[in-house]
Amino acid sequence: MRYIKHLVRRYPMQSFLILFNAGVFTWLQTTGTMIAYRLDLSGDDIWIYIPTWVNTLTSHSLESIRTLYGASGLTWLMTSMIYNLVRDFS
Repeated sequence: MRYIKHLVRRYPMQSFLILFNAGVFTWLQTTGTMIAYRLDLSGDDIWIYIPTWVNTLTSHSLESIRTLYGASGLTWLMTSMIYNLVRDFS
């Protein structure tokens, strides 16, 4: 715990970004999954609303689209953290 406090004092901007990105990740994860299940992504009518590049990316699978909605938050977190590490420590 002491070491974490030391890191927070030493790198306040990075600490804030980690907390901010974790919050954004949590929000994207829960709302993306909630929207996917609330819309009840099932049936043949749903394909009209999904862009063709998403269809191609998920191989026309509804379960893959649900997974994509749930994983978009994790992708945001990893991408932003890698960007911040490269930017701040290089």
